[in-house]
Amino acid sequence: MSTSELPPAQGSPRSLLWSMGLGLLPLLVFLVLCAALSAATLELLEGEVQAMVRELRDGGLTAERIEQFGTGLRRSWLGLFAALLVMTAATGLLVRAGYRQVKGRLRAVDAYIAGRVRNEDPVALPGGRGCALGELEERVMRAAADMRAHEFEIARKGEAQRFEAALQRALELVDDEGEIIEVARLALEIATGPSDGELLLADSSQANLRRVIATDNHSGGCPVRSPKACAAVRRGQTLTFHSSEDLDACPRLREHPQGPCAAVCTPVSVMGRTIGVIHVTSPVGAPLRREAADGIETVATQVGARLGMVRTLAASDVAASTDPLTGLLNRRSFEAEASGILGDGRSHCIVIADLDHFKRLNDSFGHSAGDRALCLFARVLKDHVRGNDRVGRYGGEEFVILLYDCKLEQAKGALERLRTTLMAEIGTAGVPPFTFSMGLARAGVDGTELAGLIEVADGALYEAKSRGRDRVVVAGSGEDRELVGPPPGRGRRRGVGGLTLGAAVGPSEGHCQRQAPRYGASFRGGPMSLPAGSGRIVAGVLAPHPPHLVYAENPPQNEPRAECGWEELRWGYERLRRSLARTDHDVLIVHSPHWKTRQGHHVLARPAFSSLSVDPVFPNLFRYHYDLRVDVDLAHLIIEEGRGEGLVMKAMENPDFRVDYGTITSCHLVNPSWDRPIVGISSNRAYYDFSNEVGDEMMLALGRATRRAVERSGKRAVLLASNSLSHRHFTEESAIPEDMTHEHIYHHGQYLWDMHALKLMREGRTRQLVDEMPDFIEQAVSECKEGSLTWLMGALDFPDYPAEVHAYGTVIGTGNAVVEWDPRRAGGAA
Repeated sequence: MSTSELPPAQGSPRSLLWSMGLGLLPLLVFLVLCAALSAATLELLEGEVQAMVRELRDGGLTAERIEQFGTGLRRSWLGLFAALLVMTAATGLLVRAGYRQVKGRLRAVDAYIAGRVRNEDPVALPGGRGCALGELEERVMRAAADMRAHEFEIARKGEAQRFEAALQRALELVDDEGEIIEVARLALEIATGPSDGELLLADSSQANLRRVIATDNHSGGCPVRSPKACAAVRRGQTLTFHSSEDLDACPRLREHPQGPCAAVCTPVSVMGRTIGVIHVTSPVGAPLRREAADGIETVATQVGARLGMVRTLAASDVAASTDPLTGLLNRRSFEAEASGILGDGRSHCIVIADLDHFKRLNDSFGHSAGDRALCLFARVLKDHVRGNDRVGRYGGEEFVILLYDCKLEQAKGALERLRTTLMAEIGTAGVPPFTFSMGLARAGVDGTELAGLIEVADGALYEAKSRGRDRVVVAGSGEDRELVGPPPGRGRRRGVGGLTLGAAVGPSEGHCQRQAPRYGASFRGGPMSLPAGSGRIVAGVLAPHPPHLVYAENPPQNEPRAECGWEELRWGYERLRRSLARTDHDVLIVHSPHWKTRQGHHVLARPAFSSLSVDPVFPNLFRYHYDLRVDVDLAHLIIEEGRGEGLVMKAMENPDFRVDYGTITSCHLVNPSWDRPIVGISSNRAYYDFSNEVGDEMMLALGRATRRAVERSGKRAVLLASNSLSHRHFTEESAIPEDMTHEHIYHHGQYLWDMHALKLMREGRTRQLVDEMPDFIEQAVSECKEGSLTWLMGALDFPDYPAEVHAYGTVIGTGNAVVEWDPRRAGGAA
């Protein structure tokens, strides 16, 4: 309430100046009277004195005459004194009356303030009157009105916050769009009260708006039919129209079925994209209250945010559970669903399928032809399974099928139809001809656990490969061991360019030994022997990246300069470089915690990157002008193999991308001459968004993909896991970075964890190291949470030979170790 809205004062009390003037009036009258009487008396006395002087001269002055003069003088003085007493009494009475009035008005001020404090509506004070007391009353009323308005605003905001909090809690309790829309309907009814309201959302094409909710009292609808036709959607802000008949009103309002109206239109945005609008109307001349308009904006904001989150999670779930190339379940999702099914006691079959001579197909016709073949095979699988069956891509060219409650004869018929359909589809799909082999295991006969059944089916698949491919072999023995084979009389069939496809050839002809099973399953038949010239990982290194080490080495690319510091770690890198100098290698592959992507993994895939990298935490230590080369072919192979593992992979080809300082530091310390290309791989947020266990599983899959890519490339690679061990920084670093007296581990418990991890590395117990990694991450606040070390162990296939610990040291409280795994220690050739 403003002062202009204050109620009028009751009565007409006198002002303070008037009261003071009235109190002084007797005194003023007395002074005037005294002055007049004094003048008259003096004049009288002067006349009497002159008369007495003449009488004295004439000898006529008598004692009686003198006595008469004294009596008159005395009476004059007494008269004046009496007048003084009267005036004094009158002044006192008037002053007392003025005091009482002032006291009454002050009490009225006090009562007014007390009433306002009690949130009452007291009688307004007179105010004004041109005196200090009136000004005080005016200011008190103004302050009270401002306070009342402020309290009203606080109450309004509090109510809005309570509504927003309640809406947010309600939305958090639902997890699909239908439930979100219902919550939005209830919230809109609360926010709009008796007004008409509706929510319009764009359909999947983003070309049409459809009404998804309307309040109970909704009597009409906005005629807008597409997002582009809505002014609020186009402008991305709330629009208020006081009357649909105004010149600047939305043209669609003039088409409102209920006639002239006022309206508020608030856009609904999902992840920065406006996809709908809340449209609320009210009668002309009765626009929505401000509280209602704020409530509508709250509903639009909260509902849009929740819809965005649910859609993102749904997309993430699909991306995390399906293979991006074929759309089938990935290995992890298949295992989760199949494990739940196998426990019901029914007769299920597990089938492992593998495309024959897939490497030949890729090498002869290109990877795009291979991708088309995989997609065709996946589509045929999806089209020929029942609703309860499950199909997944197990990795690479390998697929897995669960035939639900399926007897052996039923499985035979299903796989025969699959073969027939695939042959027919190949003829029209524009892909080179190919065949497939399968191994089948039966639940209850060959085991009850999924892992065991897959291993049995895997053995049957290996036998199908050994017996000539293009067939299905059932695990076990008996007349039905080979379910489906090549038709009688079928010989070798030539593909384009003389490529032998689908022929019944022996293990010594062509690429008959298939790739090792994905996700850590043991390879049946022993370790793979790589053909001459195949690529290999020649060393794996835990290569921490404190920028302090580059600072202390003073390379010309780094702007800051130092003279000493962190010698133990620097000498450890020197020992590592001497060791790698004895190992011929073509490329460095680095996994860096400081290049973190939101979803999946990115890989540097431009031939060169150059710019200035500055450490955001320690800019005084690391300002590095990098100019590095990238092995783009190997990068794309890693991306391809990663996708085969069901991972989300992307090529980083943005020329303005700034390479992170973790990648630069580790690569520089391992190879300061920069005479070999690198491949940089990002970490991601799997550990944070899911769990340490899920993050480790993804990093092991990425490691296997990296290993297979290196083998396919024909190159010799050194792998760098660019992370520290214990990783809790001090809150402040010493003033002089070279002052080593301040260097020690942050916490002794973390030091013990570091020593335990290094002991497992030195003893070749890397499987135990990865098994304990979730606990290590939690207890040591370890940077291993970014997955670099787990990726390295997956790529090295869990080396069981001792690692060489070149150095261990601390930098600002973090534990750092330079550790090398050399396959030659396991007897392998470099």
